[in-house]
Amino acid sequence: MITRRRSRSTSSQRSASSAGVEGPTKSRQARSLPLADATAAALARLADRGDYTERDDYVFCSRLGRRLDRSAVRRRYTRARDAAGLRALRFHALRHAAGSLVAREAGAHFVQAFLGHSRMSTTERYLHAKSRPQDVEILNRAFAGASGVPAAEPE
Repeated sequence: MITRRRSRSTSSQRSASSAGVEGPTKSRQARSLPLADATAAALARLADRGDYTERDDYVFCSRLGRRLDRSAVRRRYTRARDAAGLRALRFHALRHAAGSLVAREAGAHFVQAFLGHSRMSTTERYLHAKSRPQDVEILNRAFAGASGVPAAEPE
């Protein structure tokens, strides 16, 4: 759960919610992560709501500014999913989907930091064998001339 914002392009997380109980993150350390421009813009629009815009306020909260309980989050998610015409997915599957999308474009260490994993073995489930657009060029550079066969000319 994001509990405060530092700037337009990063977010800081200092607490988490598990099984409906709020507490510190698993590592007991705050962490910052980059935000995509669309996400940063959506969060910036929340400042227009007037209430609950202070540094320590919840980003997603009840009308009274309190933490949303599991059922409220589930109801909001289901309404948004249905309005978008998406198939039914468990809420946590969104994290896996986001991690997999990021893994298509970024290296393993970035994905690990983005998802907040302390061990690379946890991150590996998101990495699959998805090739990134730049991977072919990386391989071409790595193996250029290694086999004694000249590298192919780019098309």
